[in-house]
Amino acid sequence: MSPSSQSLRVVCVAIPYNPNTDEILMVSSRKHPLLWILPKGGWEHKLNESLAEAARREAGEEAGIISRPFPSSPSPPTLPLLTTSDAKTLYHFFPLEVSSLATTFLEVDERRREWVSWEEAKRRVGEWAALGEKKHKEKKHEGEEKRRRKMELEEGLDAWRVWRDGGGGAGEQEMEV
Repeated sequence: MSPSSQSLRVVCVAIPYNPNTDEILMVSSRKHPLLWILPKGGWEHKLNESLAEAARREAGEEAGIISRPFPSSPSPPTLPLLTTSDAKTLYHFFPLEVSSLATTFLEVDERRREWVSWEEAKRRVGEWAALGEKKHKEKKHEGEEKRRRKMELEEGLDAWRVWRDGGGGAGEQEMEV
């Protein structure tokens, strides 16, 4: 199934990690600067890039992450770690080994970045998800939908941990990379 043939928005999420410390690099949310998220963004098929490279591009724009390009022929089961969807969005999660961090990058004035443990990353993503629920509490259905979309990030972090521990990919193996 090709991302361009779907009516869902395609979002590519990077899980930037340091292989020496097992820490994950998080970025602050632009809408809620005290909350933290993973670098993510829409797949732009007009750029003629793979889903994995879209995640890599977003990580560079949002966090100044410098990493090796993904191989042109993905080697399952690592790419993607997880593919999941909700009513509006199809998410693809990719592990991204960080080589270094740039001091200047596209969103340097809009975001902060911080290395954290997997447990701390899960906690922070949970805080971000809870905000969506509180913000839309009066519109119960909308709040639950927004929280579900944000919980996708927690599922991605779980898939990364399984992958890091040698369990391979945790999600669909539909490879439109």
